[in-house]
Amino acid sequence: MSDPADTATSSPREETTSSSHPETASGPVITELEGFPDPVRDPDTGMIIPQSRKERRALEAAQAAAAASSTVGEPPVPPEQLPAAVAAAPLVSRIPGTGSGAAIDPRGGRAAIGIDLTDEGAQAALDSPLELPAAEEPKKSRAGRNLPAAIITGVILLGTAIVGLLYVHLVLVVLIVVLLLMGTWEIARALRPRGIDVPLAPLWVASAAMPLTAYFGGIDAMMFALFGTMLLALYWCVVESSTTPVGTVLSAMLILLWVPFLLSFGVVLLHEPQGSLMVASLLLIVVANDTGGYVVGVLFGKHPMAPKVSPKKSWEGLMGSLVAAMGVGAGCFHWALHEPWWIGALLGFAIVFAATAGDFSESMVKRELDIKDMGNSLPGHGGAMDRLDSLVFAAPVAYTVFVVLMP
Repeated sequence: MSDPADTATSSPREETTSSSHPETASGPVITELEGFPDPVRDPDTGMIIPQSRKERRALEAAQAAAAASSTVGEPPVPPEQLPAAVAAAPLVSRIPGTGSGAAIDPRGGRAAIGIDLTDEGAQAALDSPLELPAAEEPKKSRAGRNLPAAIITGVILLGTAIVGLLYVHLVLVVLIVVLLLMGTWEIARALRPRGIDVPLAPLWVASAAMPLTAYFGGIDAMMFALFGTMLLALYWCVVESSTTPVGTVLSAMLILLWVPFLLSFGVVLLHEPQGSLMVASLLLIVVANDTGGYVVGVLFGKHPMAPKVSPKKSWEGLMGSLVAAMGVGAGCFHWALHEPWWIGALLGFAIVFAATAGDFSESMVKRELDIKDMGNSLPGHGGAMDRLDSLVFAAPVAYTVFVVLMP
């Protein structure tokens, strides 16, 4: 209900406006006014029905400004000419920084704002499309991961590895083969948009041959598998007559050396007298490196190491990785391997920098290919390569430290 005093003192023009709104019947629909959070609206058109003189003046000012702004483009479509679904939807949104309501041109989704059109910021707002609120995405951790899914996936992978280490080594080897098959496939698929079609068959043969030969025959057999699969990949690329043979061959060689070859050094460790404990120490140190860097980086990370390559990796996170990895390494060597603790600390120190180099290597490849993750096969972690990136560089470092420094 309107105020009686306001009604009694209103001019004839105001009375006409409040009853039938003739001047807005073919103009823009004003549905929000600054300073009137809950106005009365016409149920048919959705426009505001002023209930006081102050509200009427604000409405008329917004209508006049909207009408003036219509000279910038075509006039808006009258509400009665809109489809029912459009007419029933909210037609107005307030743009921050404006002091009055906003009317929408339904045909173009453009905003006609009751502000000074000579203002550059206002004109930019008029020239921009109306942005509707985006659907809310699932919450993620500060490091960008789905933390619960990442923890579950990590527990499954680590649990399978522990079962393979304690009971049947071949279970661990099969797990490594599966991860290598996934990793090589992810890299090959990521290269295709760049016109490099690396054949999968030789990559998958290498992913199975290198760890299996390392397990059954040792490092010598693994080297023969490397040379054999490199020749296979070379001939396969030549026979397929790729449009970019040089890039395809070089990419295939890079994948073979980067993923299955380096990771197979971890399988070779199983031939050592305390091979299971050595591989377990390697895995625990890598997990400590990732966990320490993640936790400290999330809580205290402020100084990125290489913002153009991996902006989320900070110097503070590196310090966390060093403390965690060296501590776990010292503990593994002292209590599990019964070797001098300082060798374990040295191994942890070396693995941190090897794992960081592996992470940077994959990050550079992903940035070059303009992708966020290599894949999505491991929930919470991205692709298989997003988990193997640290381990593939850490495995040969661990093998070298174990063979050189331990009798």
